[in-house]
Amino acid sequence: MALSPTELRLRLSSDEPDYAQLAQLIDGSDVSVLLQLANDPDPMLASKAVYLASLLPNPQAHDIVVTASNSPRALVRIASASALVNLPDEVRYPIADRLIDADDVSVKKLAIKAVEQAAPAALKQKLDRMSRENPSEMIRNLSKTTLQKIN
Repeated sequence: MALSPTELRLRLSSDEPDYAQLAQLIDGSDVSVLLQLANDPDPMLASKAVYLASLLPNPQAHDIVVTASNSPRALVRIASASALVNLPDEVRYPIADRLIDADDVSVKKLAIKAVEQAAPAALKQKLDRMSRENPSEMIRNLSKTTLQKIN
């Protein structure tokens, strides 16, 4: 462990953590500390821990993002959606497929933005349907733009 749990908490508590630097400083043994922080009562700290977990090349860290995507706390779900772009495709797309159907427009928007060319055909079809049928003009336009970018 390159950082103590107290030091990691302190660094994540700053207004603008240096996520890239933190990702280089911590290792696999820190994942349990990140999990604790991702479940912290402070939703801001929890959301930062979730995002940091997405930057680690570690399946257990990616599980933190998966769990966060089901959180009852909106800020934590938004962090998981924001973190999708950092995850490997096999982790990213099942989460994105579910979050695209979220009621929260912030989560939905970030999940759509995480879709890239390697997305499964079913997810691309869902975006196509959303580009035509979603009641939100913003979501329709974002879906259409994303499809144009990846096709």
